[in-house]
Amino acid sequence: MKTLTVAGVRRVRKLALLGSAIAGLTIGRADWLGFFWDTYFIKGFGRFPVMNFYYAGHWRRGEPRAADDAASAAWVPIASLSRLRKRFAWAHMTPLLRGLARWARS
Repeated sequence: MKTLTVAGVRRVRKLALLGSAIAGLTIGRADWLGFFWDTYFIKGFGRFPVMNFYYAGHWRRGEPRAADDAASAAWVPIASLSRLRKRFAWAHMTPLLRGLARWARS
């Protein structure tokens, strides 16, 4: 049985080969950041629960580009993420960003 980290890294590497916002990126080591429950709203369907799994990885090469799964894609310094808080879709982004900051310092 594979671990969540192995599965997450495999998924990111697979998406990097396909038409996604991370297509063309190469990552090195990835670390588990956490798991968060939240809700998502889709007009006509209502609210439903979602599970969000987060990893932080070490970029090796490539540039992010938007595809059919993202309106835009860009590198953003970790230190500036808290200023973008009003644009985040998920209620759990504050604890996630704290975890990301701890990861960056380690």
